[in-house]
Amino acid sequence: MTRAARLGMTLALLLAGCGAEPGAPRLTFARLGGVLEGVRLEEAKEISVSCGGRSPRPLAPRAVGGRLLLAFRWEAGEQCALRWGGGELAAAAPALADPVAVRVTELESVLFQPSAHSSGNATSFLLFSPSGKLLALGTQRGQVRVMEVASGRTVFERRVAEGWAKAAAFSPDERVLFIGEQTREGTIRAVDLASGREAWRHDMSKELGGGGPWDPGNELAWVEFPGPYRMAAVPGGDLLVAGLHNWYPDPKGPVRQLSHLYRFDGRTGALRWKWPGKEPAPLSLTWFALDAEARAAVGVLGMATDWRPGLPMPPGLYAVDLGSGRELWRYPFEPMPPFKSVGTWRSVAVRPDGGAVSASTGDGRLYILERGRARWIEARGGPVRTGGFPVVAETGLLGATRELAIFSLGAGYIPLQAAPPGASTDQPHPNSNTLLFFGWDGRLRYRWAAPNRPNGLALSAGGRWLAVALTQTTAFRREDVNAVALFDTEAPDGRLYAGEYHTEGPIPYDQVAISPDGSLVAVVESPAAIADGRPPRGKSRLHLLY
Repeated sequence: MTRAARLGMTLALLLAGCGAEPGAPRLTFARLGGVLEGVRLEEAKEISVSCGGRSPRPLAPRAVGGRLLLAFRWEAGEQCALRWGGGELAAAAPALADPVAVRVTELESVLFQPSAHSSGNATSFLLFSPSGKLLALGTQRGQVRVMEVASGRTVFERRVAEGWAKAAAFSPDERVLFIGEQTREGTIRAVDLASGREAWRHDMSKELGGGGPWDPGNELAWVEFPGPYRMAAVPGGDLLVAGLHNWYPDPKGPVRQLSHLYRFDGRTGALRWKWPGKEPAPLSLTWFALDAEARAAVGVLGMATDWRPGLPMPPGLYAVDLGSGRELWRYPFEPMPPFKSVGTWRSVAVRPDGGAVSASTGDGRLYILERGRARWIEARGGPVRTGGFPVVAETGLLGATRELAIFSLGAGYIPLQAAPPGASTDQPHPNSNTLLFFGWDGRLRYRWAAPNRPNGLALSAGGRWLAVALTQTTAFRREDVNAVALFDTEAPDGRLYAGEYHTEGPIPYDQVAISPDGSLVAVVESPAAIADGRPPRGKSRLHLLY
């Protein structure tokens, strides 16, 4: 059944079962149950549901965005009946339920300044709190806002001076928000959400250097300041930070890279340890991943300069014991021709039990390692010959569950080192815009060809629900698909795809988040300027989905 037919059938059933008059109770089926409109929470205290003739089951409605979120099991085509003190409603379940929007917020009303349809105020982080009750949003203009998920009410706001609000993390008890800034100082702050008072701060420029961009007027100047590229709070409240300073001391000289992985006492800000322990790594630490018990972190470090044999600290994967800060193992990467260096981004994930690691490199290779040794390597995004030139597919978005190593491949391109002069480097690759789900034995379990470029990936805490942002990021066209695709990694029939939600404008990189229990998905939409004489496509909006 096509998406249009499925939506048409669902709408017809809803109109028939719920009545079409304004204000009438209306049920929209969702993957975890349904969204009920037109009924107040106090009216639905004793609501129940029966699907497929099963015995009525009491529900505990959850109010979000003026709608009631109901959790119940349904099967395709079943008749479901809802009953509550003030009424009843019947409807037939669809074949598949797409995510349902429960609130759409114009970001101009949330942020301190209007975005004016400019990417200069793009969001830089989006994350749920551990309970899923709060949602934090940061921007490249330095705004930070924390909202209650249920009401949309703002509970905290702050402005970072002269820099990006780069990353953030909630303390386990949700009383503190750790804010990471990409500024001259590269500051990490712990802020009490109730009072707004700063508990402590640490300036990473002390270790990583405070040199700034050689061209301060460049729109990407802030990228050359030190900043946190990943932050995570661990059980007990301590904070892990991947700090990186990546800049050009001389515009005619080579790029310089310095990185540390830090562990701070979350309460006092005392530095428990940093890795490497003495000098920073001369590499770019852009991501780390943890096992479920937070016993070890595995960071992925790349390089911008040419690789050579015998480097004392080569690019690769580095596992660090989180108790002591001691290096446990390393797995070096060597570049694959025509690449001369090793690039990485968000290119590592750890199986929840810590027994295996997945990774990728910018030349298109995918890895599964056990105890620091490669078990499986495939160049699924690696070079293929097109018109005499090598073409690779982007890699860098990864996820890990108990059963699956998830790899996301993006657009195809010719590496700059091999591109013909003046020619476009954008080229198709057999695995462009593809999600690959492998078992940890290296066997492919599921392959999904995306209608556009995967631009963000988020997993629920248990690993069951996967949300993937799809967007066109260059050469915008009005027919491009911008959406969030949802997957059930534990689907009993092996059909992981679980529906999608479309946005009008594109979704900025990594601006999709999923609540720890997997019930809610948040996604940011941005306007896209299209050179066709018409207004930008889309708006600056935050979508909350059930």
